[in-house]
Amino acid sequence: MTEVNEPQIPADDQEIASPTITHRVKFYQLNVDTHWEDKGTGHCTYQKGTDGKPDQIIVRSEEDNSILLTSQVAKRRLYQRQQDTLIVWTEDDNRDLALSFQDPSGCNEMWSCISKKQGPVGSMVTGEPENEDFASRNPTDISLPEPELSNLKEISDVLHNAHSLDDKDKLSAYIMTEGYMDKLMPLFETCEDLEDIADLHLLYNVLEGILALNDQQIVDLALQDEYITNVMGILEYNPKTPGLKAKHREFIQKNGDTKQAVEIKDEVITRKIKLSFRLEYLQSILLHSETSVEGLMGVISNMLYQIHLDIVNYIQNNHLLLSELFSVFKDPETPAEKRDDIIRFFHQLCNLTKTMQTSVRVNTFRSLAPYGFFELMCVTLPHENESFRTTSLNILASFTDLDLASVRSHIMLQSKDTKMLTKPLIEVIVEQAVKDADHGLKVQYFEILRLLLDPNNNPQTGPGNDAMSKQAPETDEFLSLFYDKYTKILFKWIEDLEIKPIGLKGPIEPLEITSDQAQLYLYICEFLMFAVRNHGFRSKYVLLSSDFFLKITQLYRSKYKHVKLAALRFFRTCIALSDEFYNRNLIKHNIFEPTIRVLLDTDGRDCLLNSACLELLEFIRKENIKPLIDHLINQFGSVLDTITYISTCQQLRDKYEENMKATEKTGNNDNVGDKSDAKTNTDDEEEEYFNGSDEEEVVTRAPLVSYDEDDTDDDEDEEAEEDHSQEDDAEENKTTSSTGENINTLKRSSEEANIDNVDSQTPPPSKIQKTKEESNDPAFPSHLVLRKGQDDIDEEDELAKRTSKNNTESPEGSSSPPPFLSRKRKEAEEDEDDELAKRSSRQSSLSPKKMVIKAPIIKKMRTTQ
Repeated sequence: MTEVNEPQIPADDQEIASPTITHRVKFYQLNVDTHWEDKGTGHCTYQKGTDGKPDQIIVRSEEDNSILLTSQVAKRRLYQRQQDTLIVWTEDDNRDLALSFQDPSGCNEMWSCISKKQGPVGSMVTGEPENEDFASRNPTDISLPEPELSNLKEISDVLHNAHSLDDKDKLSAYIMTEGYMDKLMPLFETCEDLEDIADLHLLYNVLEGILALNDQQIVDLALQDEYITNVMGILEYNPKTPGLKAKHREFIQKNGDTKQAVEIKDEVITRKIKLSFRLEYLQSILLHSETSVEGLMGVISNMLYQIHLDIVNYIQNNHLLLSELFSVFKDPETPAEKRDDIIRFFHQLCNLTKTMQTSVRVNTFRSLAPYGFFELMCVTLPHENESFRTTSLNILASFTDLDLASVRSHIMLQSKDTKMLTKPLIEVIVEQAVKDADHGLKVQYFEILRLLLDPNNNPQTGPGNDAMSKQAPETDEFLSLFYDKYTKILFKWIEDLEIKPIGLKGPIEPLEITSDQAQLYLYICEFLMFAVRNHGFRSKYVLLSSDFFLKITQLYRSKYKHVKLAALRFFRTCIALSDEFYNRNLIKHNIFEPTIRVLLDTDGRDCLLNSACLELLEFIRKENIKPLIDHLINQFGSVLDTITYISTCQQLRDKYEENMKATEKTGNNDNVGDKSDAKTNTDDEEEEYFNGSDEEEVVTRAPLVSYDEDDTDDDEDEEAEEDHSQEDDAEENKTTSSTGENINTLKRSSEEANIDNVDSQTPPPSKIQKTKEESNDPAFPSHLVLRKGQDDIDEEDELAKRTSKNNTESPEGSSSPPPFLSRKRKEAEEDEDDELAKRSSRQSSLSPKKMVIKAPIIKKMRTTQ
């Protein structure tokens, strides 16, 4: 009986009731559809009962430690062990349960505990009433009549009346211990010699009842060499199809001897390969029969799984066998028939793993890859044999889906191998995606490409992938390989399209393509959409390199609506990215004109093409993509206004007008502000540039004296006076007296004009603010902004006198002081006026260039004094 709550264990008996075993299991229950339903994975514990309580099997979930199963171990309950890891039984409430152990050792320990608790099979609990039914008999009382032609009906009835697991287990034990199959098989030969169809039908029922006991040992015995022929002969006489006779024996004899691509010397594996073939054939016979054989089918499936697992493990771990197989396959002198046998061998090997765990499948593929599995794919994908192509593609798709990193890694290795005798796998995939006429295979090829080229895919798929992921190439490297070498092959059909005009009016030259080509264009457009969304600049380069925007618009000329939709979806994908590149190129290549023509051709019909076109316009309006809205209304507004059966086009124009009003409202002020700011910035930049150009020479020489920024009576900078004085000396040598008078006249008029300008004009606030900022900025030295006071000038004169004295005393110096020191005081007032003129000029609205022109004039005026 199954309990819901965990049994309470007294504290005094904890040591006695401590669990004897704990193993990881999967818990199954047979549902109403006679399918085993997975109830969860957990840890199984055999708990001994205390104080007369029965022992219990407890399974706790490995996820949250909740109890999945609590089952009492009853002596009368029949537990059946199947294979090496399964224990099956039926609860008192008629629920069939099963535990599948991860390790055979765990199953052995649990089976040992159950056997010790139950004692001899069929023993009874004291005090319980004894039932008189068939299941309550002791094993010594259970027997089947001796097989004779006269009692075949009785034997069949006994076998078919055994329904419980207890009944079936006892009958199975009797058949195996008594050698019942040896007694039954000769009757078949007798009935067939006599052509007694009625007895042959009874023999069929007897054999069906024996197999329905669901015992693996009996099934295995029935398929041995000494029984297989008669067993298949009996199965040919199905009473439910009396007018038909199958040819099972002929098929087994013809195909029973497995043809080996390379001799397998292990006899155990050879026997399992042969048994696997016979089990699969028996399974196919039972599937086509109308008999209820669900339990037997489960037994056969379990047997096949275990056999296939043993075969796969043997082959993937046999390095000598794999090396020999691939070396024979790669040898150019190997006959084509031999190579085909090797291809079939690997196809069958990979197909055996379909029902196995992911880890087993991944390990199988990885064990084959280093020996040349991908070279084999390169040969079989374009093979003339259609079954080879289909099977190889299915295997490659499974491998890519399970272990993407390994496939990418080996493709990159192939691209660097210059000694390959076959094309690289990626090239074969691209070529077959274009060439293969099977639409289903095309879908698989493009799906493989999508997986390989998806930068968002996690390469670490499947268990135990750490080592492989470290060797996997970077996605960018793989993308570069694909776009550099193979995009031309994939997109050739698009590039070869001839560009024809598609106007809003007039006839359009139709695009003549077949249905196969239409499917290819559909897949290419789908792949381009994937590339645009995931490959960034690489996809942009491809689209620009061959005028793809114009070429794809040519698909609008196709008569196939799904091709038109594919082209439209591509443009919709580009617009959805809100990328300036795509918007600009969509306008540049005028893709909206043919798109609107497609919309007009639908004539307002309620169809997918019409809805897709309107949705594209609605998306542009809703997202307010201004460049596209302006383009649509300015170029095609009059045409769109004619579409009145839906408000989309009117709303698009409303959005356009709304944008225009917003631009007019803010545009003038913005433009004025922009222009004003631009003018101000330009004036500031030019002023800084020209001031810097005049003052660079001043900055190169350090000032003689440091000045405080708080001086109010400012004069000309010391360094500026030195430079001007030197220029004055040079000018004195060149200037005549007549020109001096003219310059003096010009000087006086210029100074008066500048002073009047200073008095009459107030500098703009922006200019004043900038001057303050410059005065506080370390990048603008204070001596370029502030003027010196009279005390500073006196201090300079004193310093100059001392310098002159030192130069006079020096034997190497000159006896006369520098020219600028002799006239410093005289020129101070004039330079002060010059500085006022300069600053007034800077603060005025005149161009900085005019200020620069004044500077040499003022210098010339100084030279005349």
